[in-house]
Amino acid sequence: MLWDVERRESMWEYTHHTGRVEAAAFNSMRDMCATAGADGRIVLLFADSGKQANSFLGAEEPMMTVQFSPDDERIAGCAADGKLYLYQVGRWGLAAAE
Repeated sequence: MLWDVERRESMWEYTHHTGRVEAAAFNSMRDMCATAGADGRIVLLFADSGKQANSFLGAEEPMMTVQFSPDDERIAGCAADGKLYLYQVGRWGLAAAE
């Protein structure tokens, strides 16, 4: 769930991974959120609604970290096996594996 600390209420419930969420990161504009999951996926969400913009499956192991690049054009995720995954973020949060 994403919690609004000012209003002290839940903004939306999270249902996009089939396992645990291992990490989350917001882009610099705070309008997109990326999550790394135990299911080996990175999920890109619209922060205001929680709706999924994209999902990236690439790791056979759990994704343990996720981070936006400083210019918000890429997302990096590292899996439990040490492999690094890079995705190019396009308009509306769409991305492709590099």
